[in-house]
Formats: sequence, structure tokens, C-alpha cells
Amino acid sequence: MQKVLFDEKLILAKIAAEDHHAFSILFKFYNKKVYGYALSILHSETAAEEIVQDVFIKLWLKREGLPYNRK
Repeated sequence: MQKVLFDEKLILAKIAAEDHHAFSILFKFYNKKVYGYALSILHSETAAEEIVQDVFIKLWLKREGLPYNRK
């Protein structure tokens, strides 16, 4: 498996600028982690899937407020 490295601050800055590709990269990197965490707490696959959707929808809707170093 190939390891992908990315600059989180750059990805967040691009997402804040409405870059859909950057959002896709972030989603692919973190969606399984968010799902696993939610599943470990909720013990429900359906609820964990809903949490993943909610997290990433909220992230996109509030993208202007993402923490990154603005220049």
C-alpha cells in the first residue's frame, strides 16, 4: 500500500477556497478514521455512517472558518 503524504494546512486552505479535490483528499484520508471512532462509541454501523456524513457535511459548510495559517 502506498503511503500518501499531504500538508494538512494547505489542504485546509484549499478547502476554505472551495477546492472540491482537496476536500476529496481529506475525506479519503479521514473517513475511515472518523467511522471507526464513531463505531467504537455508538456500536451501530448505521449511526456511525450518519456521523461520518454529518462531520464532512458540516466541515464543508463551515469551511471558511477552518483553522489554517492565513497569510
